[in-house]
Amino acid sequence: MEKYNSVFILLLLLNVLTLCTCISLKSLYLDQSNRNNDLVLNCNFQLDSDQQFQGMEMRLKNKYYYFVDSGSLKEHYESSVIDSSRVIEHSPLYNTTTKYGNVRNVISSASVSNDFDCLIYFSAGGVPGFNQSSRDFVPDDRSIQTTLYVYNQVRGTYKVGDDVSVHCDYRLKAKDFLFDRRVYKDNKLFYRYVNKDQKYFIAQSGVDNVRLDSDANNTLRITINPNVGANSETGGRYKCQVNYVTPDGLDMNSTHESTLQLAGFKTILPVKLN
Repeated sequence: MEKYNSVFILLLLLNVLTLCTCISLKSLYLDQSNRNNDLVLNCNFQLDSDQQFQGMEMRLKNKYYYFVDSGSLKEHYESSVIDSSRVIEHSPLYNTTTKYGNVRNVISSASVSNDFDCLIYFSAGGVPGFNQSSRDFVPDDRSIQTTLYVYNQVRGTYKVGDDVSVHCDYRLKAKDFLFDRRVYKDNKLFYRYVNKDQKYFIAQSGVDNVRLDSDANNTLRITINPNVGANSETGGRYKCQVNYVTPDGLDMNSTHESTLQLAGFKTILPVKLN
């Protein structure tokens, strides 16, 4: 009987471990921003309906400097990591109705760093012992696509005089700061769009002018040589680039390239006479 009890307990522990690896909060992220010489940290999280908040830590280099328990929301500090006197603002908030929480710390003489994170402790379905860090991996669904259109049809070839347009379709994360969009031909910048009041054009071989057709719904669309159409030099390698700043303050960009070629002509071979 003791043997079977041991097996049962082992299976139960395995089930709990499996459960712990797949249960996560509804949302969790850490927002960082600079304020003069101070660092503002906002840990935002939301639990699902069957989850209960148990506590949270604000951490530096995987060591907690600030802890809030679930009962009284009482604050605790670990001065060996960051002295409590440097946390000049702190405001734990948890709404039991919406299961939403926000913990705000302002640290004097600190700057944005990937070393910071927040760790949330919670129960799920009445089972305690779960936790999740804001550093937990989240799939990066950012993307960009360069598509070449000839008379509104996706094509890789064109003829002189054709209506040719370039579409840059992109997707960023909700808290990314979009800086600008750029279009290159053969790795030479010819169009840069910051906003409706800041547009820049540099003529390149085969691209004498452009027309902005759309800048909405994460799409930038421009038509090349809108009045006369493409010429024999318009073909080449076109690349869209989106420049943005991540919530961590990192300057990033995404690029994608497509090729446009001048359509060939059939060669008529001379008739060989006997």
